Amino acid sequence: GGVDDRLDALELLGRGFELHMRGELVQAVILYSQAMDASPLPQALVHRAWALAHLGDLSGAIRDCMAAIELDPRLGMAYCDLGAYLLELGQPDDALPWLNVAARASAPVGLPVCQFNLGRAWEIKGDARRARHHYLMALAVRPGYVHAAQAVARLSGIPMDVGSNR
Repeated sequence: GGVDDRLDALELLGRGFELHMRGELVQAVILYSQAMDASPLPQALVHRAWALAHLGDLSGAIRDCMAAIELDPRLGMAYCDLGAYLLELGQPDDALPWLNVAARASAPVGLPVCQFNLGRAWEIKGDARRARHHYLMALAVRPGYVHAAQAVARLSGIPMDVGSNR
């Protein structure tokens, strides 16, 4: 039945995530796909997209994000990840609308990443003021966000060597 299928899908999603975190990306993709076969979980699509992106399949990752958005238009991370993959393809103009939706739709835990990706998009487009604004927004939500701090320092012309003990 429906509840059992959903529980099976959630179990497969969890096992896929464990493999994903261990770097076993192909096996994770298989489990995320099996989760989708058991029950349509937009989270399984977002996680599969993430694994596909790490495997270099950005078009597959984009397709999965679009499918996740179709299943649950409120899932902010699907928009954020879609925007990030478009940025990886060098398409900031295509990424910006998705990232703007993501910034409005994301749960607080995902908001810093969305703001950071908005900063990346504006930096790629050459608008340092807007980029810096979004990097600072990411830092306001997550003060220890190293990538955002590095971006602000870079745009401000401040040398910042995070790996140094000096």
